[in-house]
Amino acid sequence: MFNARPFDAMPGLKNRYFFTGTYGRRKLGEKPAFFQVRIEQGWTAKLFEFPGPTSLVANLLWFKEMKTLEAASALKRVDTAL
Repeated sequence: MFNARPFDAMPGLKNRYFFTGTYGRRKLGEKPAFFQVRIEQGWTAKLFEFPGPTSLVANLLWFKEMKTLEAASALKRVDTAL
């Protein structure tokens, strides 16, 4: 998903990624699941669908439903260069 380059590279403008909460499967029991992400760059935005494991979709839903970050305070931070 982070390798998707839906827009032209603009100096100083980074892409922002938002899980929309939309997910599903093409066929019952099929793997992987598909989930929708809104990608923004400046004033431009598009919706994209990506495949991913069910566990990823479950974690995205968990974060989406959180009202505060307190429930995630025990998680370890993983620093990755994107």
